[in-house]
Amino acid sequence: MRGSLGHWLTVAAMAAAACCASCSSSSSSQKSSSPSTSPDAAAEAGPSATTACADFAQAVCNQLSTCTPFALKEAFGDVQTCAQRSVIPCPATLVASGTKTTPSDLEKCVQVIRSQSCDEALDNPQAPECSVPGTLAEGAACGSDWQCATGFCEIVAGKRCGACAARASSGQRAPDGGAACVVDDDCDAKLVCAAGTCVSPGAVGATCSGTQPCLRTLTCIGGKCATPLAAGASCSAATDCDGSTGLYCDTSGTKKCVQAGIAASGQPCGLLSGTLVACASGALCVNIDMQGQGTCHEPAGDGAPCGTLAGIGCTLPAVCIDDSGYKCDLPDPRSCQ
Repeated sequence: MRGSLGHWLTVAAMAAAACCASCSSSSSSQKSSSPSTSPDAAAEAGPSATTACADFAQAVCNQLSTCTPFALKEAFGDVQTCAQRSVIPCPATLVASGTKTTPSDLEKCVQVIRSQSCDEALDNPQAPECSVPGTLAEGAACGSDWQCATGFCEIVAGKRCGACAARASSGQRAPDGGAACVVDDDCDAKLVCAAGTCVSPGAVGATCSGTQPCLRTLTCIGGKCATPLAAGASCSAATDCDGSTGLYCDTSGTKKCVQAGIAASGQPCGLLSGTLVACASGALCVNIDMQGQGTCHEPAGDGAPCGTLAGIGCTLPAVCIDDSGYKCDLPDPRSCQ
């Protein structure tokens, strides 16, 4: 759980994130754990971690359902499962070393998430209410953005823990000249990652390319940022259509935007009778034949073996970690010391 809504959305889109998406006790956990002696005292103590985490997970999943419904289906299947899974890392993150975010802070973040438009939610907003800096110094071991004084925990794919670091700014390259970012969360607020560089996404009418993306609610059509095309519209490139709802351009057939299918574990996937069919709920399309047809392989359970080469994924927020011998690992920042 990295902390920001932008991260959770990125994770979901990759599936999916994520998202996207966010032990020694912090002072906040000590306060919230003190027993109350009256209803008034309980009210002053604020929401419990359990309540705040549940509200946070539900708010994030509702935004996924509104802004990227097809990615939600691919990652979790439905909103209820999304909320049930997304809440899992939250309580541990609130009490991880360095974390200053309290349940009350989290409820403030929930209010921001609920009020965001899809443009605001998808483009790496890092709202202050959702980005309370921690106390761990740059370079310290971490598992969550909330632990770090920089507000960013840089974690390499396949690893459980990372190190507190500064996010990349616009146009910045890595010290070795390589990529400064892999996902949007690697970048400063309101910047997105394109071809390894953090850039400001373009609005409607802006020039766009592989290195200059548009706002996440838009797409690049003919070199200009535009509203994605609806079902049945004529199209010429795969990305012309509204991918957030599962539309794609049938470039080899009708040249129109058509709806992709989605299949459960054990069902056929890939290219079926001319229609693209994805897998739901974290399943991967495996054993794809020469005609482009495969079968959805159910994701491994938490702690079970996984691996893309074996065609076995994990159900978010669990990820396949090589530190665990390629097993589906649930985030727990308390283990990062």
